[in-house]
Amino acid sequence: EVQPLMIDASEIRRGLTSVRTGMEDREAYGKLVTVHERIRDEEATTGEVSAETHWRLAVSQLAAQDIDGYRTTCKAMLRHFGIDSEDSWAKEMTAWVVALYENPEKDVSQAIAVALQLVEQRRNATNLRVLAACLFRAGRVEEAHQMLREALPGSKRPAYVFCLLALTSQELGRVDEAKTWLDKVDLSIHANEKVYWVTRATIHLLRNQALAATGG
Repeated sequence: EVQPLMIDASEIRRGLTSVRTGMEDREAYGKLVTVHERIRDEEATTGEVSAETHWRLAVSQLAAQDIDGYRTTCKAMLRHFGIDSEDSWAKEMTAWVVALYENPEKDVSQAIAVALQLVEQRRNATNLRVLAACLFRAGRVEEAHQMLREALPGSKRPAYVFCLLALTSQELGRVDEAKTWLDKVDLSIHANEKVYWVTRATIHLLRNQALAATGG
């Protein structure tokens, strides 16, 4: 018999409250890691595996600086929602999560294959951004940069693209251009205060990577 999940909404709200009081607070995100680990484990007992839970967990782990935990979550997502999955959204989230930080070459290669499949099915701004991020992590910086420029005009999450363009520009030695893209990130953050916590956390993570790369 399938048992219902034992996590209620109040626990997630308490975790989110901790984050909202300090968006880049490692301890606050640690509380969200704990909540989402429990959700993941209880979902597994029902025979269900949720890409959304794994996505939220991975972002929480990165924000809490739990890199080993994050990489374990990436491997789980590739296993459950990789190239053979029929769920396009889950595949998009999987490739995107793997591309948020440095990962083993094998995992990045799998993410590229997933993202390529999505672009072949539908060449839109989101899929291009995800593939470009994966290519960047694989060291294919020029390809990633050009793809990000293509993705930017139609992007629903321009701050993501600005961060990635800052990273690719810096890698290509275009220092002034990288700083210009970072300025656009800051403007975008101030213009969109009420965004979903995972989106905001992801922007901060990528922005911090770009700041470290540019020496900002």
